[in-house]
Amino acid sequence: MSADQPCSCRRKTTTALCCARCNKPICPDCLVLTAAGQFCRDCSKGGGLALLQPDAKNLALAAVASTAASLVGGWLIMGLFGGFGFFRLWGSFLYGLLIAETALRASGRKRGIKMEILVGICSGMGIMVMGVLRITSLGDLGIVDAMLIILQKPWDMIILSVAVLSAVARIRNL
Repeated sequence: MSADQPCSCRRKTTTALCCARCNKPICPDCLVLTAAGQFCRDCSKGGGLALLQPDAKNLALAAVASTAASLVGGWLIMGLFGGFGFFRLWGSFLYGLLIAETALRASGRKRGIKMEILVGICSGMGIMVMGVLRITSLGDLGIVDAMLIILQKPWDMIILSVAVLSAVARIRNL
């Protein structure tokens, strides 16, 4: 920032200082000094970063993309790798990362608690839906009975937990 720019609060004062977050010019009287640097009054109030607050459009795009990816990935985990325990464990970890990355790319890399909840639900839903479809196609069981069978198997619960936790951790620890 070059010298002699008018302060954003006091137009008569010129300054060479700027806010560390928004780069607005601020004079020494207007700046708020924090441990993270010098901020203007608006930025020092907090309010959260725009990166952590996805809007409805970004959430909808992420929901559609991650639901589609979760159904395909759930089919691979529960259907294709149904009998390979160790590979299902690693596959579910990679599946969770795939769902989270799909949601991140669809939403413009937005993060936050809403995105964590979204990818957790989508990754769990993909495994549950495809597991229920696999079980109901093999016999005369209903949907509720098939869900209970999945929830009673310890290995399927571990697979489900690893997928959900890896998806949420990917969003949280970008």
